[in-house]
Amino acid sequence: MKYTQSQLNDILENSDYGLIDFCCDDLSFLSFDGADLSGLRFDGAKLDGAKFCGTKLDFSSFGGASLVSSNFFEAKTNNTNLSGANLAGSNLLDANLDGAILKGANLSNTKLWGCMGNSQQIMTILIFTGYPITYTSDRLQIACKNHPISEWWEFDDKDILKMGGKMSLKFWRKNKDLIRQIVEQRPAQPTGHEGKETNQ
Repeated sequence: MKYTQSQLNDILENSDYGLIDFCCDDLSFLSFDGADLSGLRFDGAKLDGAKFCGTKLDFSSFGGASLVSSNFFEAKTNNTNLSGANLAGSNLLDANLDGAILKGANLSNTKLWGCMGNSQQIMTILIFTGYPITYTSDRLQIACKNHPISEWWEFDDKDILKMGGKMSLKFWRKNKDLIRQIVEQRPAQPTGHEGKETNQ
């Protein structure tokens, strides 16, 4: 079933959450901002471009859902099932993914700035600076810059200076070796979707 924003709002405001099931429904480009959707099922649903800003999604399930370019800014996704979900191009800025299940998920081009990872497929490094650090099996995000891990180790001072100025260069000179050591000694687990074709 395809929902309008008005229909969705009515369901969320007037329904018993224990009876709501959005599996395989089309909820593309709708907003769930700020709602408590804990425990709800969205398995196989189409949620491309959907907004979950500040939404509580603890123990909810999005198995196999399409979440291309969706927005999870500051969402709470503790123990959320995202296995096999297509999160390509999604915004996970400041989202909390503690305990989230990401096996088989497509994380290509996701924005991970300030994201708290699940300590498996998305890892977080906590260095007390203004530069949040998050990485997957093949990408490393430092503040707003996201590049393949191998590229980071090849960047010289000019590259870093161009990216973020003198403060970034100072940070990189001080922390590059530590960051590399952590990433290499505690690599993120692949989701199993790396390198596959994807529709965005």
